[in-house]
Amino acid sequence: DSVAAVNSALQRARAGLERARSLGAPAHVPERGTDEQALLGRFMAAWDAVDINAIVSLLARDAMMAMPPEPFYVRGAPQVGAFFATVPLGGRLDEIRLVPTAANRQPALAAYVPVPGGDGLDPYGIMVFALEGDTVAGIVGFADPSHFERFGLPSRLEG
Repeated sequence: DSVAAVNSALQRARAGLERARSLGAPAHVPERGTDEQALLGRFMAAWDAVDINAIVSLLARDAMMAMPPEPFYVRGAPQVGAFFATVPLGGRLDEIRLVPTAANRQPALAAYVPVPGGDGLDPYGIMVFALEGDTVAGIVGFADPSHFERFGLPSRLEG
């Protein structure tokens, strides 16, 4: 495809999205296959249990994780597991509530963290998953709460 053709397609797509937004179209989460739902359910259960070994078991051996625009990239299930064991809230995954959503027709999970010194949970970031069969091949994390509105996600959850 030429640059002009791609730019034209993007302009048409953006115009269509703006029309839908102006009409108040609800956020759409595509239906997921049973296998996909089950895999995400197992990921969420392992997350809630802070079971890093179970999370690692769901990842492809060469799974990758990136967090654009940060220069962060890890490859390998053990390395992704080590990240989850230490970084988000110091590894306290049980304090982070995950909400299923979708991004670019891929399964995604929105993460909410406790409000410091208050009630409820505030948006933290969105993880977009690349699935291959019965494993998670990749996770791209966007630690930017401003994305939540575009996804039609709540700006706060009750604790």
